[in-house]
Amino acid sequence: LIVFDFQRNTYQEIYNSEFSSWDVGSKLHWLGDDNIFFTRHCGTGCQGITFVNVESGETRTAGLSFSPFLDEKEKTYFTDWFSHEFEFSGFVDEILSETKNNHSYVVFKMKDNKGNYLAEQRFLFTGNFLKNTN
Repeated sequence: LIVFDFQRNTYQEIYNSEFSSWDVGSKLHWLGDDNIFFTRHCGTGCQGITFVNVESGETRTAGLSFSPFLDEKEKTYFTDWFSHEFEFSGFVDEILSETKNNHSYVVFKMKDNKGNYLAEQRFLFTGNFLKNTN
């Protein structure tokens, strides 16, 4: 990934992957002015979420895990970019970012194994912490 600075007319590479199976798997989502995240494939029953600070180039990796078998519990396990662990019912259908009242959120749209929507999981991003607001 390359960031272009329009004011200085310069660019900087902020992320490079050597592993084709872990390449960027979603569009980029902004968290505030200085951070982005995107999904990456990490295997059956797993999805990586990479966080990048576009100013410093710092990266962190989070992970979602769940059972790929329909006869098992509908649970998702989330280890965030700051090593905090969460567990919630259902499976993540979509991941996006949202800004409300100058606060940035990571939002997981949830479904059950029959395709019915469940309550979304919302995490407030504070810069160095994700707080589940559910």
